[in-house]
Amino acid sequence: MHNADFTDIRFLRMKGKVVRNNKVFRLILRIFLTYGISIFLLIYLFNKVDTAAIGRTIKDVPAVNYLLAVLLYFVSQALSALKWSILVRNAPFPLMLRWTFISQFFASVIPGQVGGDVIKVYGLKKYGISLGNSAASVIIDRIIGLAALMVLINAAMWRSEYGSTIPFIRTVVLVIMCGIFVFGLIQIVMVKKFEVPLETVKRGLVSLVIRFMTSLRQSGSSLPRVSTSFLLSLFFQLLSIVKIYAVAKALIPSVSFTDWCWIGGIVSVAMLFPVSVGGLGIREGGYVVLLAILSVSVENAVALSLTMYSIQLIGALSGFGLYAFGLFDTRGKATESHVRNADAIDFQ
Repeated sequence: MHNADFTDIRFLRMKGKVVRNNKVFRLILRIFLTYGISIFLLIYLFNKVDTAAIGRTIKDVPAVNYLLAVLLYFVSQALSALKWSILVRNAPFPLMLRWTFISQFFASVIPGQVGGDVIKVYGLKKYGISLGNSAASVIIDRIIGLAALMVLINAAMWRSEYGSTIPFIRTVVLVIMCGIFVFGLIQIVMVKKFEVPLETVKRGLVSLVIRFMTSLRQSGSSLPRVSTSFLLSLFFQLLSIVKIYAVAKALIPSVSFTDWCWIGGIVSVAMLFPVSVGGLGIREGGYVVLLAILSVSVENAVALSLTMYSIQLIGALSGFGLYAFGLFDTRGKATESHVRNADAIDFQ
């Protein structure tokens, strides 16, 4: 081999190392930025409020209401696992439930709620389902859940007397909802009709869209399953609002359940953006801004937000226990039949 060949090899190795180092640096920088944003928002809010009043307000939450909210949280997570399992044929429910709770832990420490979705993909891949199908099932579940949330927000805003005071948000919600349903229609009709084998698709923006859509179709489920998942998603979103209402009824009794549907829904959407850790700062700021429309004090809004965050932490700690101690681990228990059937799912 000529010296030039050795030089090329060394150059390629050095280039690959530099690329990897750059990716690690960007990841670390992003983590620091998101933690910084959460800390900055919390410091800013706490400088504007009476922290002693917030503490007193939190203490006023009856234990019964708080325990009910915790119970509703665990029930809603079980429902979340159920609607996800419907999209993955023959994947056992205990597996989906375990990784749903584990994802809650990682969503609390990784920037944005999307971090939890990555862990779900990892869990399915570990069970034996292909990476593409694992990722697509999580993406479909997220899209269906977002569609259900948009329906709930839009319906609540049209029924609320305060909905007309924020026409811009209502219009944005309506546009996003329509966009999701149009995307779903394209996914079900167009991609099925014009399916492209993944191995024949090259790189590029257009090709990436084709690969994404084809992967979604291949790892999706039949239309009745998607419809069932959507209905369960609606029930999940309603249950999440009932969880908020159980605590809010004691703290802010003047706000109706209808208003909590669009307030809680909009805050949930805002927390999806990967600009904070576990939604810290974004959740509190969202409640403060939206509840100000209903003349709710900043202290009560922050107190509610922190109470709901404490419930989220309880779920996150449960997920940490499942992951750290290997509780209910199904690793290595996937049969060949399970993997084959779970991996061969499509729209019918």
